[in-house]
Amino acid sequence: MADILFVDVWGGVPMYPSLSIGYLSSIAKQEGFTTKIISPNVIPSFSEEVFAKILSKEKPKYCAYTLFTTQVFNAYKLIKVSKKHGIINLVGGPHVSSLGAEEVLKECPEIDYLFLKESEDNFRKFLSGKIKKRIIKMENFIEDINSLPFPDRGGYRSKAWVYDSNYIKKPIHILISSRGCPYNCNFCFKETFGRKYRQRTAENVLDECEQIKKMGGKELYFIDDLFAFNKNWTIDFCKKKIKRQINLPFKCLGRVDRLDKEMLKWMKKAGCHTIAIGVESGDQKVLDWITKGITLSQVREMVKLIHNEGINVESYFIIGHRIDTLKTIEKTIEFAREINTDFPRFFLFSPYPGSRVWNELPEKFKEKYWVRGIESDLRTSNPISICKLAPEKLVNLWHKAHDRAYSNPHYLFNVFREFKLNPFKRIWIKKLSNFIGGGVLKLHRFVRH
Repeated sequence: MADILFVDVWGGVPMYPSLSIGYLSSIAKQEGFTTKIISPNVIPSFSEEVFAKILSKEKPKYCAYTLFTTQVFNAYKLIKVSKKHGIINLVGGPHVSSLGAEEVLKECPEIDYLFLKESEDNFRKFLSGKIKKRIIKMENFIEDINSLPFPDRGGYRSKAWVYDSNYIKKPIHILISSRGCPYNCNFCFKETFGRKYRQRTAENVLDECEQIKKMGGKELYFIDDLFAFNKNWTIDFCKKKIKRQINLPFKCLGRVDRLDKEMLKWMKKAGCHTIAIGVESGDQKVLDWITKGITLSQVREMVKLIHNEGINVESYFIIGHRIDTLKTIEKTIEFAREINTDFPRFFLFSPYPGSRVWNELPEKFKEKYWVRGIESDLRTSNPISICKLAPEKLVNLWHKAHDRAYSNPHYLFNVFREFKLNPFKRIWIKKLSNFIGGGVLKLHRFVRH
């Protein structure tokens, strides 16, 4: 039995668990509550009936949900079930912060309490009886994020940590070293963590890494957008990671205008095997419209520099920006082929509530999108288009992007380079399977998108 049942709901493939649930579970335990975390996507044959049986067994006072836009309607179904069992529903997350409490309550009146923005401090106050309002909004972002407890990793089922195919060792654990982003990409929203960049100390992050290692974790993935943001911090972190002998390989995200050769050298020494970068488009005018703040020349140069240091590059591209045309998307596809990264990823554009792109869309389009695009998993079905190209055309271009990227003969150089550097690690096999599956056999064409 548990006082609080945390429900980690995903609308599609459960790549990783919700870190926010882990943080809140730790806080609840500090306040004297018993907790349990369930991940429906890793429970065989999960259904609303199965969920009802779990509730009958656990008999929690509270059910807590973190809402993500891609799975919001799936979450609402479970919230209705828990309400029928007389359980108090606590809800927070990016969807609530970006769409607004009033709109969310209209969609799901079974919600009892809503937490907006960073919720850790207010969640603690709620559990201690200091806050009793239905809509609980944080007035100021948490300045000292070192004060937060580490996520309750022991509460997750291990399968939830190992979906990512680009890894060296399992299980992989995700973590963040910072919150907030000062950049202004028009497809992103800042309501959850804000624009002010706040970074944990290297020591605090490394303490968490040591905890993960003791739990049997074999690899780290820093999912914050700006891990390699501050040069001095990054190098200091890498040096201390080496000194403390925390020999876990890791993957992280970075911006091409923030990395440099010295940082990359230390990141490689500290075990970084892959850096993910957001490229978004191969057309400079589209990049400028996004207000990404980078140039294609910077991307070219940084990909070469990262490769020269023996680190893999994962690159993200979006097809279907508001001003995209057939010509600009073709340029994106060819640019992806030109820079020849190790793991190119292509996504169809999805406007999220709270982003500038969303705010600029006509209300009629938003209503149509809400029914067609959100209710199903955005990554696998019911594509939409906010540009002049039809959704079906965007899907064809998505497949073409994979064809061009993975059938590229130069992509084999990535395979051979990895084999030469790390013959006993599995990433070169993953690259080879990408070339055969994505480029030769074109298995992506059998994927519903």
